[in-house]
Amino acid sequence: MCIRDRSVATLDAWAKRHSNGSWQLHEVARVFDVPPFKHIYVEAGHGVPFFTSGDLFDLERGTDKYLSRTQTRDLRRYVLERGWVLLARSGQLGGIIGTPQFADSSLEKATTSDHVIRVVPRTDVVPPGYLFAYLSCRGIGYPLLTRTMTGASVPALWPMYLNNVAVVKASAAFMKKVDHAVQDLSLIHI
Repeated sequence: MCIRDRSVATLDAWAKRHSNGSWQLHEVARVFDVPPFKHIYVEAGHGVPFFTSGDLFDLERGTDKYLSRTQTRDLRRYVLERGWVLLARSGQLGGIIGTPQFADSSLEKATTSDHVIRVVPRTDVVPPGYLFAYLSCRGIGYPLLTRTMTGASVPALWPMYLNNVAVVKASAAFMKKVDHAVQDLSLIHI
């Protein structure tokens, strides 16, 4: 075990034994991916906005790609909802892999690649903004997410392994405060 792995193992143990308690990610969210699909692009008025995993990280989100509403098989499977947390499935460590993105109003009812894992918060348990902030934290969430990667040449994340990531509980008031901060920031468009 390398030093990096040992420090993440310590972080994982800390999260799981936190005095506030913790959940496993699958207890507070539905974590899933979608199957690969054929991208049939059409003009803007005839399709649904499509974002690649890289597009999700643009400061000013926009797209020139639109999936056909009539020719894309099972299109509804690929449509995003506001409040979801999105994770690039593969890439280079230190790149976009495992870096969460919050599905704000610019992504609502848009679609994204099968290279993006969807994390749908159970809002009856945890507010979406809190879960996003926790998973985005470079000192906690990101190392716990990337710890689950498989593959050396092109590392990848998989929902079945992400399901066991520890999420530290917080008071309802604190989670709500963090959620409001994230939601307020997601309303800002440059």
